[in-house]
Amino acid sequence: MEGEAYNFILVWSVALASLLYSHNVGMFFAPVKAYGYRENLHPLFATSIYAYYIFFSLELLLAVAAFFARILVGAELEPQFDQPHHATSVQDFWGKRWNLMVSSILRPTVYFPARQIFGHLLPAGWLAIPAVFSTFLVSGIMHEMIFYYLGRLTPTWEVTWFFVIQGVWVGTEIVLKKQIGQKFEPPTIVSKILSLVFVMITSFWLFFPPFMRLNPFGRGCREVLAFGGFFKHGQLISPDEYSCPYF
Repeated sequence: MEGEAYNFILVWSVALASLLYSHNVGMFFAPVKAYGYRENLHPLFATSIYAYYIFFSLELLLAVAAFFARILVGAELEPQFDQPHHATSVQDFWGKRWNLMVSSILRPTVYFPARQIFGHLLPAGWLAIPAVFSTFLVSGIMHEMIFYYLGRLTPTWEVTWFFVIQGVWVGTEIVLKKQIGQKFEPPTIVSKILSLVFVMITSFWLFFPPFMRLNPFGRGCREVLAFGGFFKHGQLISPDEYSCPYF
């Protein structure tokens, strides 16, 4: 049993070391160090660090999952992000570049059923609009539930409104593409900037405030320390007993 635990820790350490190296260690630890001085940082900059870590943490965790899937069962997991900073529209960002696993789950469970339901009410050419809106609404409610279970805080519905606004905007893009088509197509660089600016502004307005109230990174840091303490001392200690040096 001890040998298995040792091998598990060894493989985990090698995987994390490899991933950190491939993602540039400096890019990971520099913002962590900067966040230690968050009292002296502008709130917008502090929130930007949160945004950085959401993306990095998701990529890191999914890369670790892909590593173990390849080692244990020989399965190759598809990448979950496709250069979201290159999105040429908000529809492109959410549908083809950001958290692709969730997108692939929501399509058969929400999007396609919504198309069938609204198929009795609307022409076929316009079914994508209510289906997209329904998908974002469900996503918003699910995120609201996740935030509630993480922090046990009274829901403010900011996260739900964030996804509702994304759904309205994507629906607007669909309408504009149908009405204008190829008659007016802004330069790629312009569409990229506009798309990312929209996502960032709405994120800083509605998504990050409730997320920051959860203090997820401080809590996660303490849980990691408690996990390491269990292996070091052989006893379970509440994460609340630990103090994170960074968050």
